[in-house]
Amino acid sequence: MEREELRQGLLKIIEFLETEVKSYNKSLQRYIELIRNYKKVYIFGAGIYGINAATILKEMLPDKEYFFIDNDKRKQGELLYYNICCFGTEKLKECNREDSIIII
Repeated sequence: MEREELRQGLLKIIEFLETEVKSYNKSLQRYIELIRNYKKVYIFGAGIYGINAATILKEMLPDKEYFFIDNDKRKQGELLYYNICCFGTEKLKECNREDSIIII
C-alpha cells in the first residue's frame, strides 16, 4: 500500500506541475504579445528577476532595444547581462509612451 500511495502522490504532483507550466506559458505568451508592440523595453531591476526577464525577452524578441533601470549606482552606466546598459531612474524621463514599455 505504501508504494501505491507514493505513486499516486507523485502522479498528483506531476499533474499539478503540468497545469502550472501550461498556465505560465499562457501568461508568458500574453505578455510577449503585449511587449511585441513596443520598440524599447525598460526592465526595472538588474538583479536576478531582471536578468530572468531579459533572458526570456531577448530570446523571444531579439529585435527590441533593452535597458536595465536600477537604483544601485554601481550598476548604472555599465553594460550588464546580454550587453544591456543599466541606467538610473532618470532614464525613464526619456520614455516615449508610444514606443516604450517598462517592466517592473
